[in-house]
Amino acid sequence: MPLVDGRIGHAASAPLLVCPLCVQKLRKAAETIQGQNVSLERANQLLRERSMAAMESLAATVDARDAYTAGHSRRVQRHALALGRQLDLSRAELDVLGYAALFHDIGKLAIPDAILLKPGALSDEEWKRMHEHAQEGARIIERLGFLHDSVPAIQHHHERWDGSGYPAGLAGDEIPLGARIIHVVDALDSMLTTRLYRAARPLDEAMLEIRTGAGAQFCPRCVDALDRVLAAERAATRDAEPTANAAELSREAMARLHAHTRAQPEAARSLRVSLSPLSQKSLNAFVEP
Repeated sequence: MPLVDGRIGHAASAPLLVCPLCVQKLRKAAETIQGQNVSLERANQLLRERSMAAMESLAATVDARDAYTAGHSRRVQRHALALGRQLDLSRAELDVLGYAALFHDIGKLAIPDAILLKPGALSDEEWKRMHEHAQEGARIIERLGFLHDSVPAIQHHHERWDGSGYPAGLAGDEIPLGARIIHVVDALDSMLTTRLYRAARPLDEAMLEIRTGAGAQFCPRCVDALDRVLAAERAATRDAEPTANAAELSREAMARLHAHTRAQPEAARSLRVSLSPLSQKSLNAFVEP
C-alpha cells in the first residue's frame, strides 16, 4: 500500500486525460455506424417487400393455372384468419398463419400441368407426385429466410388428425395448429368451388362432411371453431338484411314523394315547414328541378 501523509492508505487517483480529437472521431464513427444500420434496415425492408410481392404474384399464378381455383389462396387466407381469431391466436400468430395460408399451395409450381389440370382420376404415381407439393412449398418459402415461422404450417397442411395424411404422417396435436386450420378451410373452399372433376357443393352439405370428418381427417377443435365462424357470418348477414330492405323502402318512398310533390307544389311547401333543415335538404334534392 502507498504512503499518504506518512500513513498507509490509498493514493489519490490521477485525473483521466481525454483527447478531444479522439472523442470527436468516436462520435463520428458512431454516427456513421448508426446511419449504415438505418440504410441496411431500409434495404432489408425493401427486399422483404419486393420478395413478398413476388411470392404473392407466384401464389396468384398457381391459382390462375386452373380457372376453377382462381382466388383460392386468398379465400383460404381470409377464412384461416377468421378461424384463427375465433381460436384467440395472438397478432403475431395470426401474421404467421396468414402468410402460411396465402402460400400453402405455392409448391404446386413444381407440379406439371398434365397432373395438376388432369380432368380425370390421377394414377397412384401421379398422386405421389401431387403429394410432393407440400414439401416443395415449404422449401420455396424457407429459402426466403424471413417467413421461416410459416414453413411448418405449409409443409404439414395435408396431415390428418388420425395420422393418415402426408408428408410425415403426423397425428393429433403433433400437427402444427396452423396446418390444422389451413387443412380444414382448404377442404371447405375446395368443396364450395367447381373443379374439373366435380361440381361445387352447397355449404350445408360441405359442412356436414367436415363435421363427419372431425376426429379422423380434421382437428375437432378447428371444426368447432369453423362452425362458430360460419354461424357468426350467417347472423351478420341476417342483421344486415333489414337495413338493406329499409334502405330500399326509403328509396321507393322518396321516389313516390317526389312524384307527389311535383304534382302538388303547395303540399311540398307545407311539408318543408314541418321538416328539420337536414330533412328539408334531402327533400329539396328530390323536388327542386
